[in-house]
Amino acid sequence: MRATLHVHMNPDMYLASGDTLSFLSGAGIAFLFPLIVALAVWTIAIKGLALWHAARNGQKLWFVVLLVLNTLGILELVYLLGFRKDKQVLIPDVQGVENK
Repeated sequence: MRATLHVHMNPDMYLASGDTLSFLSGAGIAFLFPLIVALAVWTIAIKGLALWHAARNGQKLWFVVLLVLNTLGILELVYLLGFRKDKQVLIPDVQGVENK
């Protein structure tokens, strides 16, 4: 004779009302959306500026590091404020760019 074990799991039994994950359900997560959008816009803008400077200055190692690592703009700011070669102008004048 064979014994069969049937396991019935209720996923709700693991999330009590006082659980730390319960705020993520329903409308509780709505406040995170603007924050995520703002962080994405910030990251794309500062990463683009840092990559542009690194490429224009021929700093290949910085370009690869900035491209691969995602630090929410922290490493990009460190590069822009401390390690780039052309420190005269932070925001480039695209119309006045000369071909090298």
